[in-house]
Amino acid sequence: MPDTRTIGQRFRAGEVTDEQVNAAGSWRRFRGPARSPQQGAPTPDNPTIEERLRAGEITDEQVNAAVSAYLADPAPGVRRIAKGVSLDVAAAVAEHEFAKDVLNGPGLSSRVRRIVVRTAILLTRPG
Repeated sequence: MPDTRTIGQRFRAGEVTDEQVNAAGSWRRFRGPARSPQQGAPTPDNPTIEERLRAGEITDEQVNAAVSAYLADPAPGVRRIAKGVSLDVAAAVAEHEFAKDVLNGPGLSSRVRRIVVRTAILLTRPG
């Protein structure tokens, strides 16, 4: 039976280390499955924000603007990321266990907060 726990749960359990993540070359190998409509099951019709970015449907500037807007006002609500692409960034962060854990931590730099929110956005499948 596959492990369905999120990376945050695995970190808290001490089962995943930074060295393992670095050796694997990606956080994605340790990510739990999507569990909400915001991060639905992968389908060709439902690409992640990152897949849309790589396909040229969204620009880095648009993703960065979404990150900045969320950090300036983290209130829930659907935000337009690009033409035809909207998502609730607060819900994306809430669904990403690692992002929740990191953002609730004390003393984080603004750079770390930006990276964590950006990662949560990139992994989201807007519905």
